Amino acid sequence: MSHFLGDVPNEAKNGASAVIYYNKDGKTYILVGKESNYLHEKVGLTPEQISEIIKRQKFTPKHSPTGKTSLKTDENLNSAKRFFQKGAEDLERILNIPEVRYDEAIYNNADQTYETIYRYLVEDSKWGIIKGKKKDQNEKSKDTIHREIMEEVGLVMNKVSLIPYDNSCTYNCYKLLVSDSEKIKGFNGAILGRKNRHKGEMFDLEFKELSEIKDLLSSFNTTSACAIKSFSLTKGGKTKGRTQKRGRRVSRRRK
Repeated sequence: MSHFLGDVPNEAKNGASAVIYYNKDGKTYILVGKESNYLHEKVGLTPEQISEIIKRQKFTPKHSPTGKTSLKTDENLNSAKRFFQKGAEDLERILNIPEVRYDEAIYNNADQTYETIYRYLVEDSKWGIIKGKKKDQNEKSKDTIHREIMEEVGLVMNKVSLIPYDNSCTYNCYKLLVSDSEKIKGFNGAILGRKNRHKGEMFDLEFKELSEIKDLLSSFNTTSACAIKSFSLTKGGKTKGRTQKRGRRVSRRRK
């Protein structure tokens, strides 16, 4: 996900967004959240405070006696996550910021360390859906949104479940129907877990009812607002329209 607040710059046009939703009691609920910004870019930080942030962005595991064994292990990854979580908690206290989170722990093979970047929720942060720009030229938009869901919500979804429904917005639009209560619990559990572990790129993630979202669209970034409007107008795609036409043809034949 881009760290830019509000509108997404034009050069990021080839990205993807996802309306993740479920239906209950005749209503549609869409997963939305607030965008964050990099902590080290916060206005007004002193050089000393920036130094406190930087020294918590890298974790160096203990080397093996020979120094030749790769340090990219599940054990070291978990240790890095605990280190970054404590770093987020320390920075909340040091910088007097209500909530700080860290991005994914990335292994740097060059110096065998784990690295991250800390984020915070700015006061004028806009609402949005999960979205992001392509990582490289070889990544397709479905790959992009599949990765973004994993990074921002913490769940690996089946790519087949991601259905494209519009390409007229800044990003290519996909929809993902959360079809049963267990999957909804899984989403909510992952969201709560990432908050408790001070981890994640989006803040205040929650399922909001579509009519409520429509009243708040002015508070959404442009890319997300476009995707939600298109989803609402087309009911997430043209499937419903085709079904209705088939129904009308059947009725005429019966007459």
